[in-house]
Amino acid sequence: MLDGTTIALDHSVPRLWIIGGILNLYGDKAMSRVLSMALALTTVVTTPITFAQETTTAVSGNVALASNYIWRGMTQTMDEAAVSGGFDLAHDTGLYLGVWGSNVDFGADDNMEIDYYGGYSGDAGLLGYDLGYIDYNYPGGSGDFEEWYVGLSTTAGIFDLGTALSFGLDGAADNVEISAETEFSGVGIGLTLGDYDNSGKYHGITLSKELAGVAISVAWSDYDADAGSAGDQDDLTFTIAKSF
Repeated sequence: MLDGTTIALDHSVPRLWIIGGILNLYGDKAMSRVLSMALALTTVVTTPITFAQETTTAVSGNVALASNYIWRGMTQTMDEAAVSGGFDLAHDTGLYLGVWGSNVDFGADDNMEIDYYGGYSGDAGLLGYDLGYIDYNYPGGSGDFEEWYVGLSTTAGIFDLGTALSFGLDGAADNVEISAETEFSGVGIGLTLGDYDNSGKYHGITLSKELAGVAISVAWSDYDADAGSAGDQDDLTFTIAKSF
């Protein structure tokens, strides 16, 4: 599942998906949605679209390999490795669309997550904002859900500060998350605190470094379940990611 202002909206999370390798694993409906979006995006990868008022549309992507897939403090792969990624289409007016995918494991039939999202981002003086919608899909499963989200960000001294509010639709739970990031001697340091309604609270710290165009990070996360300590989790995750 993709996350908000750190969304990465930590969407700091990777987004290029090798679609061809999964064509034989999932139904035509899910694949047609991914292929349609991917084909539309790749038609503009090599040359930005230029409009009458000198506006442009750009495509970016990324791919990552992680030792675990952590979302809001909880593993989505039963503590196993994850390959994930996607494409983003962004217009310089602030409008954007994207698709993101990863393997998941909940001990059921659904072993793939595909997220579709879109929104509008910009800034008003020192305040950045991000308003959008995300649709979480699990082909073969029954856990699909949707959220609206609002992200706010600003800078205070050496710190980049952010908050993300996610509003679940059709009974899905809401989430509140705050984050702070800085850099010391070329190493990025990120802190995250979150509260997922009717589920639990989570916090974590991430250290990251870019080497030869590749982002390497290690993250520690802790999740305290509302239902009691039996559902608590803590994880150490290593990630290698490439954006392009």
